Amino acid sequence: MSRGTKIRAAKIRAAIRLCLALSVGAAHAQGPLPTDQRARTQAEAQAIADDWEARARAAYSRGDMGYALECLDAAYALVPDPGYRANRVPILERLGRYQEAVEILRWYLDTRPKAEKRALAEVMLARLAPTLTITTRPAGAQIYLDGAEIPVGRAPFSGAVVAGSHQVRLVLEDHHTLDIGVRVAPGKPAQLHKTLSRLEIPPGVDLAQLSSAPPPAARGEIWGYALLGVALVGAGITGYFYGEGQSAADARDKAKTRAVWRSQNARAADMQEYYQVSMGLTLLAGVGSVFMLLSSPEEAGRGSAQVGERGAGAWWRWRF
Repeated sequence: MSRGTKIRAAKIRAAIRLCLALSVGAAHAQGPLPTDQRARTQAEAQAIADDWEARARAAYSRGDMGYALECLDAAYALVPDPGYRANRVPILERLGRYQEAVEILRWYLDTRPKAEKRALAEVMLARLAPTLTITTRPAGAQIYLDGAEIPVGRAPFSGAVVAGSHQVRLVLEDHHTLDIGVRVAPGKPAQLHKTLSRLEIPPGVDLAQLSSAPPPAARGEIWGYALLGVALVGAGITGYFYGEGQSAADARDKAKTRAVWRSQNARAADMQEYYQVSMGLTLLAGVGSVFMLLSSPEEAGRGSAQVGERGAGAWWRWRF
């Protein structure tokens, strides 16, 4: 008999046993069973669950982790003993599913097991969530773990981390942010030490002002390019009105009736008015754009002079 056939046969036998247990439960729902019969039913269910656990151990020994998990699930379905779920932990560790194993152990500890079993669970939890120590030079960097928005602490840091691969981000003011990948092995405390390089700030530049508000030169350029965009759009609109006015004038000149002549003449007059307004606004935006762009270097020199005596033109040179 092949291995697959044996597994299917075992599943069929489990299904039959489960149906028998359910039928007994249904009979119990219709009326209370005698004490001795109820004890026999519980004992039978416990025996079947223990058999599934023995099958799980055998599957674990031969490396069939998937079938071992199925056997423990069947045992827990018959007898909801927390121990059956806790026995999944060694299998999950072999499969590298550390986070799931840690969650089961924490759940098992919440069920308040006996002292000896609790001690064993705590040892396994310490193995699957070893200590990660992070230090930086200089100290005080904020530590973000696995993309979290809230830091877990500041360096030097030491805390339990689930075994496996993690992404660590180190953030320190006036220093370059550093992203590092670290792998924590089960039962082995990990250490991470990194030196953060300092940001190079040009002489005379106040970092607080640089981060709080854009420099005058940057504001001038923003307005200059914004007005330039308005001027380009206005030029397109002006061309449209001009073309529509010429079309209306041509239609007016070719009109064969007085009504058509009046209609096209009014349309040509409207287009002429729109054209003049659009042309005026376009020229105004263009002149303003040239003025802002040409005056930006001077504004930059004045803004940087307020920052420091040696900072003339620093705003203009400093770019991100």
